[in-house]
Amino acid sequence: MFKSSKKKLIVSGDSFTDYRYTNTHGFPVWPDILGEMLDMEVINMGNCGSGNEYIYGSIIDHLPKESSIGLVVAMWSESCRLDFELPLNKENRRIGWGTKRWRVIVSLRENEHVWENVVSTLFKKYGYHQLEARTKKSMRFIYSFQEIMKGKKLNFLQVSGCGLEEPSDSIEFGKLVLKSPYFDFIDKECFVGWPMADSIGGKCISDYLEQKDPTRTKNIIDGTKVFNDDGEMISPVKDSHPNKLGHEQIAEVLYDAYQKTYAVS
Repeated sequence: MFKSSKKKLIVSGDSFTDYRYTNTHGFPVWPDILGEMLDMEVINMGNCGSGNEYIYGSIIDHLPKESSIGLVVAMWSESCRLDFELPLNKENRRIGWGTKRWRVIVSLRENEHVWENVVSTLFKKYGYHQLEARTKKSMRFIYSFQEIMKGKKLNFLQVSGCGLEEPSDSIEFGKLVLKSPYFDFIDKECFVGWPMADSIGGKCISDYLEQKDPTRTKNIIDGTKVFNDDGEMISPVKDSHPNKLGHEQIAEVLYDAYQKTYAVS
């Protein structure tokens, strides 16, 4: 069987990265576009709805399987998402719904299943997984990921996708990032938009998309404002995920970062 001689582009993230989410819309996702720009074979492990433990784990677990790695990209998700890997049964199959190997519980919003909301409610009731704890956990993933990549001498980039925290928490989130013991050790050349929070001068991918289109109607799947029967706006957008243009712009941001950090002149 023919094997590609190209270097590998390994990526993981949530719905901003998952090709299955956008496949029905008929356009490629940013990993495919970036792969063409860099002439690399794409290995995309993005999974819609996943959190940072999945993103971290899916990349780290895959590294021993690959050689000739050209670039690794982690596009971090919301820190309120809690990932759990499903156990195997005696037939070495996953226990759970469908074929998904991981489940996620969102601690700040409604979940798909009742039991997930029960867990989320208990977390909130007893004060677990609050903003400070979420930020500490995220910073551990970010620093640990960086050190593993550097230890393996791999080219890598990190970036926050839709933002680790809600915009309303940007100020407090920024303060916590600045207080982190890992803050001074993060390589900002390898983290696009560092230090993430706009309150301290950082950017996430959503910020880059807004910078390219301040109206936020041209580079997302559906920028139509949603109104109820009384003419009141319910939501500013129907679907704020990147569309074809949005994914092209994301690829451009990451390509420019790669060229700046790793290109040989």
